[in-house]
Amino acid sequence: MTPSARFTSAPSGVGGTRLARPNGKIAHRLVAYLAVSLAVGVCVYLLANTACDAWIERFLSGDDVRNARLEQNAQSLQRYVTDNHIFFKDKEGLDEWVSAERYVMLQIYADGMIVYDSSINMDISSLGIAGGDAVQWQKTYTIAFPNGEGLAMFYEYYSMRDEMVGTGISIALGITAFIVAFLLLLRRITRYIRLLSSELHLLECGELDHEVTVRGTDELADLARSVDDMRKAMAHRFENEERLLASKYELVTEMSHDLRSPLTSLIGYLDILYMGKCHDAEDERRYLENSRDKAYRIKEISDDLFEYFTSAEDGLTAPRRSLKCCGELLDGLLASGVFELESVGFSVELRRCPLDPEDVVLVDEPSLQRAFGNLFSNIVRHADRDEPVIVECVRDGETIRITMSNSIADDEMADGPGIGLRTAKRLFEANGWAFAYKSVDRAFSATIELSPPQWPRGIGASNGKAR
Repeated sequence: MTPSARFTSAPSGVGGTRLARPNGKIAHRLVAYLAVSLAVGVCVYLLANTACDAWIERFLSGDDVRNARLEQNAQSLQRYVTDNHIFFKDKEGLDEWVSAERYVMLQIYADGMIVYDSSINMDISSLGIAGGDAVQWQKTYTIAFPNGEGLAMFYEYYSMRDEMVGTGISIALGITAFIVAFLLLLRRITRYIRLLSSELHLLECGELDHEVTVRGTDELADLARSVDDMRKAMAHRFENEERLLASKYELVTEMSHDLRSPLTSLIGYLDILYMGKCHDAEDERRYLENSRDKAYRIKEISDDLFEYFTSAEDGLTAPRRSLKCCGELLDGLLASGVFELESVGFSVELRRCPLDPEDVVLVDEPSLQRAFGNLFSNIVRHADRDEPVIVECVRDGETIRITMSNSIADDEMADGPGIGLRTAKRLFEANGWAFAYKSVDRAFSATIELSPPQWPRGIGASNGKAR
């Protein structure tokens, strides 16, 4: 990739990677969730704060509550003074008590003078400040100090503490309501994310048939859809790879089988020639010709196999079709097969029918040679040599039918039609010929049908070309 190359996203509705938009639908939803949650939290805070104020007003306000608290303050101060021997002029000691109480202000009067005031940071006991008439209208409590009695006047502001506690509780409830509301609203997104995570784990484990769930139209849905498209692409790719491997395996198996058939025949012919079993020079010439044909056939098959594995195309090599005269083509194919059967000890009944020289077909002759070779090779391996093999060629209207029938050997009964017949069927059908076979009890038969096209008169076959 050049330095100037950039990744771009596919437009909407077109396959490819879709990049997330900066202001996507999920962002809008999250903002809406936050606004709703914030509104819920504020409402809960206001309701809680109002309830706390009402509770404080009802239970923590009023003269009775205030007097009870002042009484408690007086008793607390008396205990503190008694326990610590605090004089009414001991500012530091009294400051400690006021600091511990936190929500109380204290003034002490003795002999009509103010001897202590917690709101003043200095010692005023020696200043002789007159108490005035405050003791006349404020409630005071007599405190016994070691150096005499004093009147204590308390100013309490516990209501501020209660309001602060109520406000804190309200804020806590509001924040809790905000968090709970946001989590509840977010639960759908998080559940979908967990679902996608589990489905991605399934895909990681190889479950490519499991469809990824697509919900909604937001970025998560786009992501799920992209992942599902990737899953389909991977499944399709693996399927193609498996099909390619299967086709290659099948091809190698068929080619190996096709190589074995002519090779077996070639070895048989050479053994006959080597052991001198030919009756005359004509038989010897026929065996030599057939051996030569089989050797060339082996070369053609090996060339096809090599061409397949060196070609970039997937599948078998392109057929090399040419016009052939039906009579000459069938005579050659059947004669070669009959000779092979007779050379290994079979008795063959060949029943020919006259064919019109104008009957021509466009075929791939090498593939037909493979198909007939597999068919005759199947007869050699499975037929009973004590029974005749019947090869019959008949014409029924425009259809030419070749039938082969034989008895199956007793020791071959367990073997059903094998790869040779399957290969033959595929090769016949590739040339437009129908092929069927059946095996009932010990009888086996195979039927080949072809219908020559109706060429204009004067069209025949000569050296593979129309004339």
